[in-house]
Amino acid sequence: MQPLNVHEIIQFAVQIEKNGLDFYLDQKTKNSRPEIKKIFSELAEDEIRHAEIFQAMSDKIHACEPAESFPEDYFLYIKSFSDRLIFNSAQNRIQAGQIRHPAEALDFACARELEAIAYYQEIQKITGPETRSAVEKIISEERGHFLKLSAILKTLR
Repeated sequence: MQPLNVHEIIQFAVQIEKNGLDFYLDQKTKNSRPEIKKIFSELAEDEIRHAEIFQAMSDKIHACEPAESFPEDYFLYIKSFSDRLIFNSAQNRIQAGQIRHPAEALDFACARELEAIAYYQEIQKITGPETRSAVEKIISEERGHFLKLSAILKTLR
């Protein structure tokens, strides 16, 4: 089996965070409610920090064999997963452009956070022990984003 290019997989995580940043900044400017603007601003700041953490990981890692043995189709799964998240960003931009109400923006953001969590849980399995805790921290923060977004969404409905 070819060595897994963890660098590339981590770069996909950087791009996921950048996509999230773009969305949150866009929604911050589109919403007039101060509490919604504040939430999107805080989430955008978190996405910047997450992208920086993943970029630092990527700078340290180029190509490696994962710590455990995984079947080759597992790596194909991760690649397909990341392709869907990254290359589906055009479709996401179209959907985001159709958002007219804060509740729609929060729903959309919840879905993207869940996708990011699922991806990060998968890449956590293949990262080494030196980066695993950083990925777990980001997963925990993404869960917090989801909970925060969900709580605000409940107040709007």
